[in-house]
Amino acid sequence: MENELSDEFVQLSNLSITNLLQCIKASGVKEQFISDIGTEKYNAIIKDMRSESTIIGMRDFHNWIKLVLISNITKLISSKDISLLDIAVGRGGDLAKWNKSNIKYVFGFDKSEKSITNEDPEDQGALERLAHFKGAKFKDIYFLVGNALKPSKPLINSIDYFLKKNNLHEFDIVSCQFALHYFFKSEIDLKIVLTMISRYLNSGGFFIGTTTNGEYIKNFFKDIKEKVYSTDLFRIQRNFNKTLKSPYGNEYTFTIFDTKDRANYFNTIGLSTEYLVNFKTLEEVAATVGLVPVKLNIFEDYNSYESKSHNSYESKSQKVGKQKGFTEIKKNTIPFDDILKLGKWKPKPDSRDLTDEEKELNKLYTTFVFMKI
Repeated sequence: MENELSDEFVQLSNLSITNLLQCIKASGVKEQFISDIGTEKYNAIIKDMRSESTIIGMRDFHNWIKLVLISNITKLISSKDISLLDIAVGRGGDLAKWNKSNIKYVFGFDKSEKSITNEDPEDQGALERLAHFKGAKFKDIYFLVGNALKPSKPLINSIDYFLKKNNLHEFDIVSCQFALHYFFKSEIDLKIVLTMISRYLNSGGFFIGTTTNGEYIKNFFKDIKEKVYSTDLFRIQRNFNKTLKSPYGNEYTFTIFDTKDRANYFNTIGLSTEYLVNFKTLEEVAATVGLVPVKLNIFEDYNSYESKSHNSYESKSQKVGKQKGFTEIKKNTIPFDDILKLGKWKPKPDSRDLTDEEKELNKLYTTFVFMKI
């Protein structure tokens, strides 16, 4: 009997937090469990569960890239109270990054109602995350359900009201993280989004983001006849012809596998239908609404920004370019793979380094910066 108990204890102790929570939920005692230990302790358990994500190293790397991008762009803005509009805010995963970057005003919206309003601690929406966010230095922050492709009158009115009540003319930054690839379905879709971005961006303000790069995705299928490229980590299905007739509507489906974190984006939506991003086309359409590419490699020398002047694009580029150790990039798209090769990212002590498969997947992604003139 003693040995049996010992074996059961060993089996229980080997369960991951994810498995333990699954057992609690399957037993129908989840609500009682939360009541017994309290919401705060339960939220702490959920946070620990996310650290068990099978792609935790890559997620940490991507979050680091976004933090460097956001924090260094804020150093090029003269305003003391920087404002940001996020047009695909998701579940508010960049809250801590905005806070660390001393951004004071944030308006974020997303077309997924669940992403904004979900109260489940295992899959918190943006409003719930904000409610439990500690150490916030924001002066005003607001999350709303809304679609950048179909900006409704209530959404526009809410953004306008947010600006008016905070005595803001427009936003200093418009952020679009891992979402631009949804806007290349058609030319009208891209124009709608970029027009909205330009409308709400201050002159001299920045449009920043991260996205997949269409050329890199095409390269996965360059030498294979199959329409599916799949590994243990990710899967891409090509629905576009190898010979593209247009920069728009080149569809593919994409997913990343995470066997532990139920709240992982791809675990919540399943296959993501996306479209190849063509950066030459992006620059051409962006130019029609006054957005020009900013040729900065903010990752090469990301600790040395000193200039806070808010002059023209040229003067900013020149000042940054003169910094010691700066390597000029001739384009405004910086691939994640190139950023990784700079060697400035280090895994967190409680995390891990990137696997070879994760490094391969990083070749799909790039970051970009535009400025409104």
